[in-house]
Amino acid sequence: MVFVYNFSMAWIKISKTAYAHNINTLAKIASLKRLCVVLKDDAYGHGLVQIARLASELGVQKAVVRNLSEAMAIKEYFSLILALDPSDANDELPENIALAANSMQDLQSHAHQALHLKV
Repeated sequence: MVFVYNFSMAWIKISKTAYAHNINTLAKIASLKRLCVVLKDDAYGHGLVQIARLASELGVQKAVVRNLSEAMAIKEYFSLILALDPSDANDELPENIALAANSMQDLQSHAHQALHLKV
């Protein structure tokens, strides 16, 4: 399977076979349980949901995205998703979505929620 995206001056072609080879190569080094795909900004323009689905089919269990809206769009594909920008977060987070705290202000704005801090 090949994904093709057309933009005004360029196009992107992603080979499922090549992507699978890359994931499998990384899994040999770190194991699939430790592997985490970074999909922020629409998977760097490659299609957030399409790449999330493909990574999930290949056994990847964790992902990193920019914000909560991206995390919500792919929550069904991963056991854990880290959203780097917590500014659009609300009180109703699914259990598999974690927020990064980038400042004291981030911590204070979510002080009413239960927090698990990894330092």
